[in-house]
Amino acid sequence: MATSKIVDPPRETILQQAAELFAVRGYPATTMRDLAAALGVTPAALYYHFRNKDELLLEVIRHGVRAVHRRVERAMAGEATVAGRIWAGLRAHVLACLEYQFFVAVILRDSRYLSPEATREAVAELDAYEALWDRILAEGAREGLFQPGVDLRLLRLFGFGAMNWITIWYRPGGRWTPEEIADYFLLYIAKGVLRPEIADFVVGQVIRDAGLHCGPRRAGTPGGEQGDGSGSGGGTQRPSDH
Repeated sequence: MATSKIVDPPRETILQQAAELFAVRGYPATTMRDLAAALGVTPAALYYHFRNKDELLLEVIRHGVRAVHRRVERAMAGEATVAGRIWAGLRAHVLACLEYQFFVAVILRDSRYLSPEATREAVAELDAYEALWDRILAEGAREGLFQPGVDLRLLRLFGFGAMNWITIWYRPGGRWTPEEIADYFLLYIAKGVLRPEIADFVVGQVIRDAGLHCGPRRAGTPGGEQGDGSGSGGGTQRPSDH
């Protein structure tokens, strides 16, 4: 018996399917007909929501940035201290990137294909999110959380680079859960930028809260041998380094 086709898929369903196809195949290799076929609709159903593929790419990128932004803001709002907000925000960023893995992969790899006008709109979304981190990191510096000489802009750029790139090598169902990756990430960066006494406190708290066992590097832990759940990354760049 023939199944009925979806006549008008929800906008978010289109964005999710588009993000997956762009992430897996690449934006240039994916056509609107490919997307329509994956959704079981005619191309006309897509053009009801999006004028062209460039507009669709922009909306995939904006959707991904906004999703991460909202998740981080909610996490920060639940913390009373600056240190708590920074730590909760970092963890939320990693978890949101993994939940919206295809969207973030598209941001990293395919933003270069946007038109100049669409690029300006995408950059505006990124600027708003990065401004949130600039403010909270500046608060942390004023409270003396970081070691002397830490450059806050470089700290943000390095942090985003490391966190966002997780979406490229992470494989769902692999060796590490998203929560484990987020917790280990926090542990590994703590002693690099925090003052020693603060780092020791934060590391101890993360270990207790997550029930982690952190000893020498070994196979099966982040930093040890790679296996299920990871792969090597290529040389793509983040869409904005401002």
